[in-house]
Amino acid sequence: DDHVTAKKVIQIFLDQLPGQISALKHYAARSDTKAAEGLAHQIKGAAANVAAEAIRDKAVSLEQAIRAGHWEAVGLMLLQLEDQAGQFRKVVENISWFQ
Repeated sequence: DDHVTAKKVIQIFLDQLPGQISALKHYAARSDTKAAEGLAHQIKGAAANVAAEAIRDKAVSLEQAIRAGHWEAVGLMLLQLEDQAGQFRKVVENISWFQ
C-alpha cells in the first residue's frame, strides 16, 4: 500500500531530523564546513523526498551559508530549521492516513 510506504519514509525522516539538526549545530559550533555542508545536503535531499519544501528550502540556504562561511547566519537558520521541522511534524500528524 502506498500510504504504508509513504508513512514509513516520512516517519524515518521525522525521527532522524532532530539528530541531524543537533549534529549540524555541533558542526557549526566548530566551523566544520565539510561536515556541516554534507549534512545540510543530506537534509535537503531527504526533505525533497517527503515533500517538506520549507525544510528543503532552508537546507539549501544553509548549504550556501555554510559554504560561504557565514556561521552567524547558520546559527539563525538552524533555529528556523527546527521551527520548520516542528511545523512539518504537526501537518503530517494531522493527515488522516498517517495516524
